[in-house]
Amino acid sequence: MDWGETELKKIKMNATPSPPTLVDPRNKNTAQIEHKIKNEPAPTPIMVDNVNSYENLYGELTNQILEENFQVKFTNDTTAKINCNNAENYRKAINVLQNNNFNFHTYENKQSRPIRVMAKNLHHSCKSENIIKKSKRWWLQNYNGRQ
Repeated sequence: MDWGETELKKIKMNATPSPPTLVDPRNKNTAQIEHKIKNEPAPTPIMVDNVNSYENLYGELTNQILEENFQVKFTNDTTAKINCNNAENYRKAINVLQNNNFNFHTYENKQSRPIRVMAKNLHHSCKSENIIKKSKRWWLQNYNGRQ
């Protein structure tokens, strides 16, 4: 063989390919596994400041949300980080924290925030109306910017 040549190998394909299936051996609940396959982004973490009692925080959350649907970790002595598994439980956790006057903050979900588009180096004869019309047709359905 010369330099740059590679030997091609034949790969034997399975005659009847079947899609991979996931089964949780502990819990036969396939709906929960199928939900994870959809590739839905997880909600952003909720940071709760000045937590004096873990039991109080955890008790209030478990009154509204099942234990399997969230996780609480402490980043330092008084700051707790709450991770929820889906958007519905995230909203429930926010409501619980607001109703019980906990001091908390969260972050913006980067997948759901609007994006900015700037067109540069256009010819002076290009009309902005045509650019807006084409961008709406391609992918910017909710245009609400400047011209």
